[in-house]
Amino acid sequence: MNTLAEWFEKDFLQFQLEFGRSSLKKYAEHIQLSQGYVSQLMAGKRTTVSLSKSKEIAEIRHDPTILDIQGYARSDSQNITIDSLPRKLRERLSFALEEIETTLRTQSIQPDSREGINISSAILKKYGFIVSENNDSE
Repeated sequence: MNTLAEWFEKDFLQFQLEFGRSSLKKYAEHIQLSQGYVSQLMAGKRTTVSLSKSKEIAEIRHDPTILDIQGYARSDSQNITIDSLPRKLRERLSFALEEIETTLRTQSIQPDSREGINISSAILKKYGFIVSENNDSE
């Protein structure tokens, strides 16, 4: 996913998977934007969303990819784009993330639950990633 238009199209489909078949208007209300603005983003007529609104959308949709696409730093101070990774690592990570997403969705597990974190860690390890627990509190 390289453009904001692609992200919004994918996220709208994801929204429909989560909440049932919905109109663009309901999706726009959910992410607190106007329907016209979302339409223009999906059509590629608009190519940016403000940093503050992008952070709100990332939080509402539990997906910080919108920040990565626009080059905004994440609140955790990490700003790594998948395009900056070596091809083989990028492919491995992509497969791992797809498996995590599918597993959590099919088992109706929240990604930030203890079970979701354990499943995600196990899948990442399966693909050769080192997973360490960060005990820092914010």
